[in-house]
Amino acid sequence: GMGGGMSPLAADASAVYYNPSGLSLLSYQEFSAHHSLLTENSMYDFGAWVYPISNRSGIGVGYVRIGTGDIVRRENFQDIGVFDYAESELLFSYGQRFNWFANGVTLKVLNQAIDNLSDYGVGLDAGVLLRLNRHFRASAVARDAVPARVKLRSSSQRVPQTYVVGVGADRVEITEQTSVSGTVTAEASAGRDPLFHAGAEMLFYDSYAIRGGFDRDNLTVGAGLRTGRMAVDYAFKLQSDIDDQHTFSLSFL
Repeated sequence: GMGGGMSPLAADASAVYYNPSGLSLLSYQEFSAHHSLLTENSMYDFGAWVYPISNRSGIGVGYVRIGTGDIVRRENFQDIGVFDYAESELLFSYGQRFNWFANGVTLKVLNQAIDNLSDYGVGLDAGVLLRLNRHFRASAVARDAVPARVKLRSSSQRVPQTYVVGVGADRVEITEQTSVSGTVTAEASAGRDPLFHAGAEMLFYDSYAIRGGFDRDNLTVGAGLRTGRMAVDYAFKLQSDIDDQHTFSLSFL
């Protein structure tokens, strides 16, 4: 709901994806899962478990999958069945904090599969986090700093490296019952213009959240409810050229 620019603020289960150095700020063990509905019978799923092993370090395990099912197979202009395509990653993360500075790494095991072809590759993310004061942070992440490579038959592909920098404000109090968070991040990779993410959240009574942002060129909105040790969140992304995206998530502390 905040436009996907969470690398400066992720200090929960999402840190295994956004910025592993955020695991050093964990206060609770957490399990989180989300499901996104994409276009053309495609789905994007994410799940993670994180655990604070001290007040300055944490670990996490995550799984990410994007896939399309029931793709029609044609031969000589005739339909002869269907096949699936999927790309998934298993993530192993660690974050460590040194006063105002934190760093972290994520080991990634990538699998790419189409029909009866499949291959695995191994890559690595690295991230740093600077706590400028109680509320403000800055971050830098090198996604696929060590890129995974997969090969299906004679075609080999290397995951492109992506670099993300950002700043964020975490729960700046407006009133006793209301706080505001916000982030702005930029990402760059070879052969592509820089892309930007920005978003904000207003939190009421530490339980009810409304969110909005921009994910690259797309408007996002969202809402969340936390009750006890459970949180439920929803996000909606408006997209001009393909179907709009719905994301649902459930988290437990």
